[in-house]
Amino acid sequence: MRTRLISLGKAAVAPVLAVLSCFLPASAVAAVDDNEAVALITKFYQNFFHEKSDYASEDATIDALCSDNLKKKLRDAYEYDYEGSVAPYATWLFTTGAQDGPGDSKFVGAAAVGGGEYRADYYDMGIKAASVLKVVETAGGLKIDDVKCVEGGEADGDDGGTFDSLTVVLIRNGQEQRFDDFMTVGE
Repeated sequence: MRTRLISLGKAAVAPVLAVLSCFLPASAVAAVDDNEAVALITKFYQNFFHEKSDYASEDATIDALCSDNLKKKLRDAYEYDYEGSVAPYATWLFTTGAQDGPGDSKFVGAAAVGGGEYRADYYDMGIKAASVLKVVETAGGLKIDDVKCVEGGEADGDDGGTFDSLTVVLIRNGQEQRFDDFMTVGE
């Protein structure tokens, strides 16, 4: 029996390794570098929350930094009417989904939580929030592969439409009066 060696170019190596990694034990597959993953998430949220961000720039950020798997999830989650044959991305999955809030949106930071997952802390329209993102190595480099809001939005079975407490601000004759924990939702 003759064996033939073939030479693969650098671009062809990553897909071959990805296929072969399916047959290797988890301990043999290279882990995502945490510093690179945090840098990717930081870049994502800084672009996403940029003051001049619009739908086109959000889409470009998603196209560049997210896996095909996550892009499909974002399109499948878009439940509103749209023009054209391709659904827009459900970008609110990266945030609390709030439409209004008491302040600005800004990225605070990201940190590894283990297992290829990273916590991103941010303010979404002034609402303190956090999401857990999964980062994977693809043929195109590191990509965000999944996201779930875990604080400030849909978390622990919450549908995003109810809150544990509510702060009401009453303005009468130019005077502001705040009522913190105005209402507590019962279990």
